[in-house]
Amino acid sequence: MPDSTDLLEVARVLSIAGTSTDAALCRAASAVYYAVFHKILHAAARRFPGPDQVRLRD
Repeated sequence: MPDSTDLLEVARVLSIAGTSTDAALCRAASAVYYAVFHKILHAAARRFPGPDQVRLRD
C-alpha cells in the first residue's frame, strides 16, 4: 500500500507554481485524494481488526 506521505510529496512536486500544467495539477489533486483515502483505510484497519488479528500500531 502506498505511503500517504509519499503521495503528498508527489502532489507537492507536481503542483510547484510556474511549472505545472493542467494535467500535472489534476494528477496532484488525485495524489492528495489517494493519500487521504489510504490514511482513512489505515485508521480503520487499526480500529477494527478482525477476530483473529492483532491491532496494528502506528
